[in-house]
Amino acid sequence: LSGGNTSGDAYSLASYGDQDLVLATQSGTEDRITIKSDTGNVGIGTTSPGDTLHLTGGQGYMKFGTSGSKGHVKSDYNLELYADDSGNNSSSYQNIKFFTAGANERMRITDEGDVAIGSTAVTDGAKLQINDDSTYALIQATGTGTGWINAGLLLTQRQASGTRGLGMFMHDEQNDTEWFVGRAYDQDSFLIA
Repeated sequence: LSGGNTSGDAYSLASYGDQDLVLATQSGTEDRITIKSDTGNVGIGTTSPGDTLHLTGGQGYMKFGTSGSKGHVKSDYNLELYADDSGNNSSSYQNIKFFTAGANERMRITDEGDVAIGSTAVTDGAKLQINDDSTYALIQATGTGTGWINAGLLLTQRQASGTRGLGMFMHDEQNDTEWFVGRAYDQDSFLIA
């Protein structure tokens, strides 16, 4: 430990030679923070950090405290989130989950890339599933522009051959009734059924 004076120079905490800098507790028997001498990577709970900041232990929980009304996670470029970046866990440990108001899961991106809102799983082959058991599940599109279309839902067929179904399918589980609006499979006409 060196430096620091009345001129405002900072203190310097340095390791010897090419040794890592380690902060330990329990009389030096428990390494808590490691700064690698060759890369500058910082490890908390690990002595072999694999990236700029590497946290290990427990559930890998990281908390950002703030005295204001909001916290921020920022990146100057693309912000990438990984669940099981090594890909060696089972599918139940490869989801990205979003929580609000405590431990209330609101949305997840599954290991298959499907999105579930208000649910912990996506069923019936859907890519997006929205569920709300307390009020209603509503998708709303509002446009304020002056272009030729203000708000809408676009369904696109990419199959090179044949005519595939495009439309909206509605199912009432309580009354076991179904409706379909759109173009049925292998048909050229629009129908409401």
